[in-house]
Amino acid sequence: MKKLALFTVVLGLLPLSTIAQSSIRKTLYNSDSRVEADQHPDRRLRDYSNSVAGMVRNYQLLKENPITPDAMLRDLMQQLQRLKGLPENDDDLLYNQEAHLKQVIQIYQSNLENQTLNADNEEEYFYFDKQRTLKRTMNVCQSERFADQPVLANCTGFLIADDVLVTAGHCIENVYQCRNFSWVFGFKHNTDKIKKSDVYRCKEILSQNLDSSRFVTRDYAIIRLDRSVTDREPLPIRTSGRVGLNEELAIIGHPSGLPLKTADSATVKSSRINFFYSDLDAFQGNSGSPVINRASGLVEGILVEGGEDYFFDEKKWCYVPSLKGSRDKVEEKVYRINRIPDIMSFL
Repeated sequence: MKKLALFTVVLGLLPLSTIAQSSIRKTLYNSDSRVEADQHPDRRLRDYSNSVAGMVRNYQLLKENPITPDAMLRDLMQQLQRLKGLPENDDDLLYNQEAHLKQVIQIYQSNLENQTLNADNEEEYFYFDKQRTLKRTMNVCQSERFADQPVLANCTGFLIADDVLVTAGHCIENVYQCRNFSWVFGFKHNTDKIKKSDVYRCKEILSQNLDSSRFVTRDYAIIRLDRSVTDREPLPIRTSGRVGLNEELAIIGHPSGLPLKTADSATVKSSRINFFYSDLDAFQGNSGSPVINRASGLVEGILVEGGEDYFFDEKKWCYVPSLKGSRDKVEEKVYRINRIPDIMSFL
């Protein structure tokens, strides 16, 4: 009876959605081409996603599972809503049905037993807060894609050598950021916990530049990891020449900090010396992502900036992705990887 009383009290204390963050730069073009990285139809791109990492704050990698009774119940209530076909957010209808509450308690107790059974292996993993979803952290509308997926990564990076990773210069500018962020491989849509062997520290910044103006763009960082990555292959990069207009592109990364996504259906729209523009479906969190030539398989550059990610829907009172048409200005900027000075010396 004590457990039942506890659950009843907790149900009345569920927190409201968090206040949305300010809008950020990147956007969608025509339609949303993002798919889970391990489900893309192109096998080569699926393989490439294994060599792409997310930049994560060290304190977000937890030694213990952060699931609390309150958080567990929120998750279970959502599951029950879907299971029973009940309207979402109709709290009175759900909470006042004793049978549903008992079912919640049974599922909760079952989850606790499973956690106990798996506790022997917990030293091999990091945990993260799966309740920090796109909906809760950024007030993205529930009806939008990936709204219930967790948000973890701040930027994206990719391997170009066994222990060398490339990202955008604005993602890691100084030693402080080098020390306080880790690089996590394999953060995908079905990730429940993260193997410690897939987490790498930044040992040193080998080269970095951040200079963005109307006429000049240099936005890259090359870092050395704390150890070699032995189970993932470095991505092949363009070392000379330039990608042509209208050539097809794809991008792999962590849009809005989400688990790895691959987006294609993009082309080179205009070209400059150090960079080019493309209609890539990219978001904050994609900064540092590899932009890949679909034909050659070479990494052409690093995603560094773009248009607005979201706009506020006053009718729904939440955010939805910005969607631009073919006639709108293309703002996704890609820094050419072969314009990084001495890039060959790091391979």
